[in-house]
Amino acid sequence: MAPTKAPTSAAAAAAPPPVAAVIGAVWKMPAGRVASAGVAEKTAASSVFADRSVKSCLTIASASGAESTTRFCRSIVDFSQLLQGVTDSTMPREEGWYFLQAGKFLERAEWTARTIDVNYRLLVGANVEHGDRHALAAAADDPQPWGTLLRSLSSYESYHRIQSRGIRPTAVIELLILSAVLPRSIRFSIGKVEAALAHISEQAPGYNGSEPMPGASTESEARREVGRLHAEFAYQRLDDLLDQGLHESLLDIQRRCYRIGDRVEDEFFAHRPLTAQDVMA
Repeated sequence: MAPTKAPTSAAAAAAPPPVAAVIGAVWKMPAGRVASAGVAEKTAASSVFADRSVKSCLTIASASGAESTTRFCRSIVDFSQLLQGVTDSTMPREEGWYFLQAGKFLERAEWTARTIDVNYRLLVGANVEHGDRHALAAAADDPQPWGTLLRSLSSYESYHRIQSRGIRPTAVIELLILSAVLPRSIRFSIGKVEAALAHISEQAPGYNGSEPMPGASTESEARREVGRLHAEFAYQRLDDLLDQGLHESLLDIQRRCYRIGDRVEDEFFAHRPLTAQDVMA
């Protein structure tokens, strides 16, 4: 799988979102890795369900009109949630499962950062030229678009459970980036990626008989990159992001998610020439 180039500042909003290397790599595992992870067997039911759901979505998409467009978008959301429910309830918590979790949450972190970045610049408009703090303060007069942003990231109800003073732009940004308990936040997602890679590297060989993964090494660049980003989130405050510039902070998060995906693919899935020791073993 070819590495995806990280977005530049000018092209970040226009570039298509990357498919996290981890998810793609799971479906392109070499035969030996597929056998040890058992991905094919574990996802058989999910694949049948996915095929039926995709056909249903395409049937809706073939119709015309605003109503069919709404139904199509709703069907995509329903399909995604139902597929996740099927995998959650049927897949053993083994290596293949944790690769899927790592890929899902890595892509979620990158997509959340991209969504906040694009919508933030649309919501605050020209006020951003006077600084992020001024822009957020001015945007507080119209909370409705910020509620729409929360809904687009499936976080509207969760926001109101955590916050009791209504929708405030600063609180929305802080929740979506730095919350340790919101499943859609960037910090939460990166934490899940770190936990999944740790499980694959350290625990999987104990229950499926596979050889230790390359990421088990203390020299793993993937785990080091994820761990550093997660540690930064643990001690960051919204003021730190605003001091750096919210757009620059979000763009940096996107670039680091790209790097993490590349590191995971290189360390766990990239083909490498066999050594004499590998052949003798």
